[in-house]
Amino acid sequence: MEPPTQSQAIAGVEASGGDVIEFSNGTLQVSFLRTGTTDADLDCLYPLDKVTFLRLECAKITNEAFQKIASLRTLHRLSLVCCEQITDEGLSHLASLAELADLVLNNCQIGDRGLEHLAPLTRLKRLWLEGTLVTSAGLTMLTKWTSLTEVHLTGRYVTDEAALAFKKNRPDIRVCLNWLDMRVDEDLSARAKRKRERDEKICGAINKANWLMPWRWRR
Repeated sequence: MEPPTQSQAIAGVEASGGDVIEFSNGTLQVSFLRTGTTDADLDCLYPLDKVTFLRLECAKITNEAFQKIASLRTLHRLSLVCCEQITDEGLSHLASLAELADLVLNNCQIGDRGLEHLAPLTRLKRLWLEGTLVTSAGLTMLTKWTSLTEVHLTGRYVTDEAALAFKKNRPDIRVCLNWLDMRVDEDLSARAKRKRERDEKICGAINKANWLMPWRWRR
């Protein structure tokens, strides 16, 4: 039996609920943005060639899906958002994606152990970890990743002290910690002060509006 052609493979993705964008250079962007995409839906990825960007949101995939994702050896960008059934162990399959430069794991159940599995990705430049379980220890681990240029993560399990230490040790990396954009020339405390002043200004405006509101509307 002959393998499917690229056009047939693309049709298979679309039949599984995915979308495909084919660029002029022959590379593909594949997206599964509907809620409920499963491991079985990703079987259609195997015949595809030259996939450089794969995007899944609110998918019900498990760690088994990473074996299928790992077959896309030309992948440069991988975005997994709100895929809550994947865990640290699944990330071990991504070590074979030598070309991977951008990785989004926002709102996934990924922690420090998962980062250890990603260490072999020597071309990884940008990493999104917002809403994950990564802690201060995980952020410290990233100081050894020489290829990184940008890291995004929420401050839920990361202390200000760890973030400042990371910036000091790796001033070449742009770190976005929740609402804080920690560039080399700006201190974390200065950012926090500006946010506090902005919040106080907004609260003051709201209180003033409530005071001016007719009493019968405020009851």
